[in-house]
Amino acid sequence: MPTNNGLFLAQEFTATKFRTADEKAKFANHFFRFVTSNFAETLFTQKFYERLSSTFGHIAQTSKAGFYDEFFRSAADQLRFLDQVVKWPCYGDPAWTFSDVERAIQGEVARQHLIERQELRVDEEIQQINVSISHRSRPRHGAHAARLPVAAAVPAATHASVQPELW
Repeated sequence: MPTNNGLFLAQEFTATKFRTADEKAKFANHFFRFVTSNFAETLFTQKFYERLSSTFGHIAQTSKAGFYDEFFRSAADQLRFLDQVVKWPCYGDPAWTFSDVERAIQGEVARQHLIERQELRVDEEIQQINVSISHRSRPRHGAHAARLPVAAAVPAATHASVQPELW
């Protein structure tokens, strides 16, 4: 019996020889649960990985962990993933492929402005990194870093520090 647990209904999709329209709808709905959870690793199940890795032109990594590491560890990785999703041409007949699901997901990604939202997350992540670097480079506890002239900081070359000829 078809169920509605999200954005997509089974009647929106064409069943294949090996997958029902309900399974296609469940995959599409899980895709958006995963994305809107900020790509929560707990939602990246083996079953979801196996289907996702064969859609949108993805070439399966050697493992579920490898796929996750490739596409979901940082905001920039996630943006690259979503970009690949929206640019994929969705080849094939829906009676044999998930191309109908891919097209539906692409439409919903655009409708929800997920690329633009992810671009903002990338900008925020870059700002956080810059702030972190800035804090690490500041002197601690109000102490001022001693500024030595370059000549004082680099010892003058001595005769002993010169390498003799090798030949």
